Amino acid sequence: MKTKISSITGNNFGEFWFLVEKFYHPKYYSKEYPNLLTSFLNRLGAKNVLDAACGIGFPAMEIVNRGFDLTCSDGNESMLGIFKLLAKEKGVDIPIIHSKWKDLNSILETKFDVVLCLDSSITHVDSWGDSKKLNTDNARKDILKSLKAFYALLKPGGYVVIGLGRYAFEKGNEFSIDFGTLEIESVLVRHKWKMKFDHGLKKRIWTLITEFNGKINVREFQSYLLYPDELESLLKESGFGKVEIQEIQPGEYDNNFVAKK
Repeated sequence: MKTKISSITGNNFGEFWFLVEKFYHPKYYSKEYPNLLTSFLNRLGAKNVLDAACGIGFPAMEIVNRGFDLTCSDGNESMLGIFKLLAKEKGVDIPIIHSKWKDLNSILETKFDVVLCLDSSITHVDSWGDSKKLNTDNARKDILKSLKAFYALLKPGGYVVIGLGRYAFEKGNEFSIDFGTLEIESVLVRHKWKMKFDHGLKKRIWTLITEFNGKINVREFQSYLLYPDELESLLKESGFGKVEIQEIQPGEYDNNFVAKK
């Protein structure tokens, strides 16, 4: 599958994110990440794994043939459309389910050793790929419902792994990232992020700025500003016991909350 310049301004968020990952992944994920994730899952004794925020298929397609019985889900249908195309290209067979997290336990009968929800995905519970304003009260309620669904999907003694961006630990007001320039379809494309944090309203405002052919395209999204102590509290309210913070890859975007059923 080729990255398209038209995806910068198009309405297909999955195609746009396929382009964004060309900038994002080299900065935050080393080539060793699939190996590190495999080792992490093996330490948890994982066999049946649910990647509940699979997006367009990373890292699911990299680890599916490493001894795991892997199921993938995501709430954004356009992302799953790209995943299915990439999986077909690579000859990878993975069950892929379109569902909101809070509904998963009414859809899936399988019980899992580990449920993954990485890359700060939990904070986008009501807003991934959606430019509408976020209702933070509803988002917090849906995060709790999602964690309870993850709990129900786990075998006794199973683990949930929730990624939360390092920004949540620092509690700053804003930061920006310049991912630099790539050539896509013979066009130089530059990509930047700006993050602003409204601690009063509990919102993270995420602006993606893409420059190409002398034009600037801006997309803005909102997500719930979830703090580490709040996430730990919600996990325990969902039924989980001890919560630990562990790294999969040193220096990655996330810290990972690991909670046992």
